[in-house]
Amino acid sequence: MKSISGRLFGPPSTTAIIATFLIGSAAVRLAGGTAHAIALEVDNLSSPYASYPETDLGQSSAEIDRILNQLQVRSESLDRKETELVQRQEALEDLKAQADQRLQELKNARAALEDMVSVARTAAEKDVSQLVSVYESMKPKEAARVFQQMPPEFAAGFLSRMQPEAAASIVANLEPTTAYSISVVLAGRNVDAAPN
Repeated sequence: MKSISGRLFGPPSTTAIIATFLIGSAAVRLAGGTAHAIALEVDNLSSPYASYPETDLGQSSAEIDRILNQLQVRSESLDRKETELVQRQEALEDLKAQADQRLQELKNARAALEDMVSVARTAAEKDVSQLVSVYESMKPKEAARVFQQMPPEFAAGFLSRMQPEAAASIVANLEPTTAYSISVVLAGRNVDAAPN
């Protein structure tokens, strides 16, 4: 038969073991200074001007305040710089838009100028063609008197556009030195235009 003590104190239950551990843990905490730390926290909470506690890094509340102030100053400085950068970017975008607009205006002006030059060339070509027709229809002696007054390069330009028979008739009525000068210009153009 089991003894009375075995019946009263049989094997410990799981609940009893857990309760023993919890009571032991509380006793260790209270004996190790946790109770003192809790008491300090309660005192600090009751004070209207509670300061920061000492940290594990050994920084006082004044040091933490100084660091926070420095961070605030840096944050404000970064905000100002960001604002300046945004303003500069906007100014650059405005300048780019103005440059693009001016470039487009220059392109439009160039196109208009090219159109005017084309019209002028067409008009000049038409005028030269009409003069060539006039000189071809003149009597060779009358045309030769006009060509005699022209610089050789200018006269050569007209003669090169005329029908060969009409040009030959005009050259035949020129003074020999003038005819020679015009012939040299025409020959020079043909040599320069000839393939090598």
